[in-house]
Amino acid sequence: SISLKSATLQDGSIGKATNYELVSGTISITKKQVTAKLSKVYDGSKEVLSTDLESITGLVGKENISLTGSANISDANAGSNKTIASQSLSLSDPSEKGADGKASNYELKTIVIDVAKKNLEIIGEKIYDASVTVKNSIFTKISGLVANEDISVNGTVNLSNANAGDHNVSKDSIALSNGESGLANNYSIKSVGVTIKKKPLKLSGSRKVNRINRNIRLTSGQLRMNNQIKGDNVKLSGSTKTRVTREGLNKIGTNGLKLTGTDASNYTLLGENHEFLFELRAKFKAIKNIENKINELAKSGKKIITGATQAVPKVVAMTAPSPSPAAGGPSFGGGPTGGGGTSGGPSASSGAPATGGSSGGGSSGGGESGSEE
Repeated sequence: SISLKSATLQDGSIGKATNYELVSGTISITKKQVTAKLSKVYDGSKEVLSTDLESITGLVGKENISLTGSANISDANAGSNKTIASQSLSLSDPSEKGADGKASNYELKTIVIDVAKKNLEIIGEKIYDASVTVKNSIFTKISGLVANEDISVNGTVNLSNANAGDHNVSKDSIALSNGESGLANNYSIKSVGVTIKKKPLKLSGSRKVNRINRNIRLTSGQLRMNNQIKGDNVKLSGSTKTRVTREGLNKIGTNGLKLTGTDASNYTLLGENHEFLFELRAKFKAIKNIENKINELAKSGKKIITGATQAVPKVVAMTAPSPSPAAGGPSFGGGPTGGGGTSGGPSASSGAPATGGSSGGGSSGGGESGSEE
């Protein structure tokens, strides 16, 4: 309803207001047309939701209204004022408590949809090589790509220094190009970084030892460093303890060792298998060979007789003994026999004079017989 108290008639071009009296009237208020702008970041989808609403222009004063429904654009690529293939968007009263505005007072006349480029964070990694030049092939870590899309990175970057660590790079120094499944125009570069990893050094060396299966301490002077870049100042200090388990190459640890020098921070002892060559000295190797032979014979089931008076036991392999000879017959070792032991007779096992004397067929007090072990 409306009040006519303040309404008055005025003369027209061919009529006089005084000839008329205003007793009633009607007023029509048309809906105000508004424009809804929706914006989303590229996500590979053609669908645009009402939650992507950025603004509604044309509202009266501080009034506010909401939007429901969705729309589909003709393609999913980034761009402004995208073509709308279909839409079910409509205005609704504001959901905020206390907000002014009624959807019934407005008409959704225009819909504008923008798809913004998706920001990418690009990281390149390389091993320290003393060079400030970074090739585009190292930029393999790209965060922000949609689904299984890929993008190529072009450009050559020069760092402020070549040292190991994280380096910031101007995003203007590289550019994006289409990948096999991704379009460069759908993306923008947010940040670029380069990480230079420490270069692993490999330790090696060799020395002769008296025994194996023992702990040996190696000093830095006994170790050689490999892989360092010519001209870099990097040295090794300290010592490390290792367990020698066999003759030949043994793996060694790095506990107790430290890199020093002005370029030491660009290197690491981690990430490499360090090996050291241990060789038995000749005389100890001979003893080890004898021990190995004894073990082999023992495993084969053969009998072993060792000379009791030799500094290094002599290994003799024998088959099982034949039946004992008659009294007075020859012994296993070929020495003389008798009914009673003869003092000073040869030993059955080595042929060396026995201190107490022994015979193959009889026994004598205090003598060392040729036993089979």
